[in-house]
Amino acid sequence: MQVKMLTTLVLSLVIFVGCSGKAQVRPAAQAAKPSPSVEPSRDLTADEVQQLCNRVAEIKVLPMKEERGVDSTYDAFMTAGVRVVPCLIEKVTDETPIKDPRQAPTYSDTRLGDIAVFLIGDITQLDFFTLLPLEVQAKVPNQGVYAYFAYVEKPKHRKTLQDNLRVWFKDNFADAAAQKSAAGGHQ
Repeated sequence: MQVKMLTTLVLSLVIFVGCSGKAQVRPAAQAAKPSPSVEPSRDLTADEVQQLCNRVAEIKVLPMKEERGVDSTYDAFMTAGVRVVPCLIEKVTDETPIKDPRQAPTYSDTRLGDIAVFLIGDITQLDFFTLLPLEVQAKVPNQGVYAYFAYVEKPKHRKTLQDNLRVWFKDNFADAAAQKSAAGGHQ
C-alpha cells in the first residue's frame, strides 16, 4: 500500500514539474515565423486598437519572459494579440525618447518605436533579429540587443525594419492583414 502511494506521489510530482516549466530552447537564428502558440486576438474595434496603441509609452515594466501581472498596459497588449500588431508596426519609426521599461539590459537612448518592436516580438513570438540585415545579425551573439540599438540609431534603418515587419506580418498573418485593409489601414 505504501509503495503504491509513494509511486503515485512521485509520478504526480514528475508530471507537475514537467508541465509547469516554461523553459524553451530556441536556435540562435530562428526563422522569422510566428510560433503556433501565438494567442488569438481579442475582438477590438479599430478605435480600441488605436487607443491601446497610443498607450505604448505607458508601459512601466516590460517583463523578461512575457509574464502577466507585472504591468497592466503590457498585459492589455498581450490580451489584444495580433490585432494590435499592424498599429505597433506603424510605431516602429516613432523616435520619441522614453525611459527603457525593460528590466535588463536597459538602454539610455530608448525610443517609443523600440518598445513597439519588443511588443511585436512578445505578442507574435517573433525573433525580430531575423528581420535585421545579416551583418547586424552577426553582431547579436556578442552584442545582444545592443546590436539592434546600434542599427536603429539611423532613421532610415528604422524605416527598413518597419518595411520588413509589414512584409513579415502580411506573409504570416494574412487574415489579420486583410482585416486591417478592410478597416482602411496603411499597407
